Amino acid sequence: MSPGSDPFIAISNFARSENVQFDSISLGQGQGPYAERIIAQNSERGGWVVLQNCHLASSWMPTLEKII
Repeated sequence: MSPGSDPFIAISNFARSENVQFDSISLGQGQGPYAERIIAQNSERGGWVVLQNCHLASSWMPTLEKII
């Protein structure tokens, strides 16, 4: 990937072609608890979660490591 590239459209198209339900969240201040909820929900239903802007939530990354 290069600066400014956004693979979201390709991921979205692929998920649709595979008939996979997915959610997306742009991480940042205070989004950790919401991300945890949608990860848990998608875990139960077999869906995907696209986490965007992870660099804005570096302090939350250890939590992510524990829940996945």
